[in-house]
Amino acid sequence: MSAAVNNHLISQTLSTKRSLNDIKAALMADLEPMGFHAFTYEGIPFRVIDDIHAPSESRLFKLSHIAKAKTSLSSCEEEFQLHKAFLSHLREGDLTPRRDQIFSQPVFYFLENLEVARAHGDTNFNSSISLPITAFCSSEWGTMFSLKSWRKETDMQRWYADKQHELCSLLFSYHLEFMLFYRELFNPYLQMGVFSQKTLKILRMAADGYTGKRICDQLCMSERGVDYHFELLRQKLQAKNRLHLIKIAEQLQIT
Repeated sequence: MSAAVNNHLISQTLSTKRSLNDIKAALMADLEPMGFHAFTYEGIPFRVIDDIHAPSESRLFKLSHIAKAKTSLSSCEEEFQLHKAFLSHLREGDLTPRRDQIFSQPVFYFLENLEVARAHGDTNFNSSISLPITAFCSSEWGTMFSLKSWRKETDMQRWYADKQHELCSLLFSYHLEFMLFYRELFNPYLQMGVFSQKTLKILRMAADGYTGKRICDQLCMSERGVDYHFELLRQKLQAKNRLHLIKIAEQLQIT
């Protein structure tokens, strides 16, 4: 993709909000000529790998949060269900202990034989590539495109070596659109069930300057109940006090 075409796409993105279904259809129309037949785009917290391999009492994100995550968008319902099934069957040993292996470079996966395919639980591809994008996200989370193809290993590696710039430019333009108009849908701190909706409501009111008494009155809660939610948040996010908690929450984009 030329720089002029890419700039045109980004210019369109900045000026027009499309529905998620329209974006999915447009992205698939761009990916199919490149040899891809399915995609998933999702938000991923940077700390998830460290959490999964940490002592249980110090984890913010757990395997149960991964299994129930609502941070992904897939090219079709079938692909969405395949991705959810894959996440629900993840175990600690399936996740690499090195975070940089996920977020710093593309990851390829190849189904070399039927036995491997069955073990993976998804036979809808011969090769897949996962490309991370962290620009315009948060300091605490990024996003990932996972693309499926019927290409064999050698063909995929050859194709990517020749077309990686074109592919990455295309995906970045769509990533920018998602971040501009649908950021909250992919924020794992909002969509992975780490915090309850009531807890988030209390946090947002505090960030907006509401006093503890006003929060109690607005939500028909006792002072003790509000304090409980603040303490739960403080412990989970390792904040020193409420002001520090709000600062951390702003960094996570959950206020």
